[in-house]
Amino acid sequence: MRYFDASALVKRYVREEGSAKVRRLISSDTPATSRLSEVEVASALERLAREGAIARAERDRALTAANPYRARLSWWN
Repeated sequence: MRYFDASALVKRYVREEGSAKVRRLISSDTPATSRLSEVEVASALERLAREGAIARAERDRALTAANPYRARLSWWN
């Protein structure tokens, strides 16, 4: 089992330095994280979009990938 914090999980959904390594590690071991990571990842993705580091469409794609149930929740839209 390998622990991933929110900063590592963001790299799973957004291409940035270290993304390939994080994806490799996640696929090679059982990932573990805090329940708070969902909120922290969403916050980091929103910040990246707000700062212009990623497009809003990329943010939306990453949020959906991070939480596949998001698309079904009307309050997220």
